Amino acid sequence: NGDADARSYNREPRMLLQLRRREDSKLQDKIVVNSKSINRVELQGKVGTVRLSPCVGAVAATFSLVTEHHLKSVSGVAIVESTWHNIATFEGGDVSLDGLSRGALVHLTGRLRTSKYTAADGTERIFTEVVADSLQVLEDEIQ
Repeated sequence: NGDADARSYNREPRMLLQLRRREDSKLQDKIVVNSKSINRVELQGKVGTVRLSPCVGAVAATFSLVTEHHLKSVSGVAIVESTWHNIATFEGGDVSLDGLSRGALVHLTGRLRTSKYTAADGTERIFTEVVADSLQVLEDEIQ
């Protein structure tokens, strides 16, 4: 019977489409559930001042890092925007402090952390730093 074959053929694509919609909605549910928040920073730049502090079983490092953004003005003049970042990290895992010194080129990934403190003059201040969980020295300081 040709009509029965045609009807089952027409139902099959609808069933597949409904199945795909169900799978898409499941995927969207998973995306919503897993996307709570993202706090990730990736920087590459030159090291400024370095301060190493021994801690229990590790070495803590705080240092400044400068990144540059190169632009050209409308008139063609080169402009360099420099941004200084405060970095905190601990040696171990994906962090090696070998070669970390003023002028070294480093690449790091981490997260932002903001804290409040009261200065000596009694004013409340906010301090933002990058807590690096991966750090790689690409070049030692330039002599």
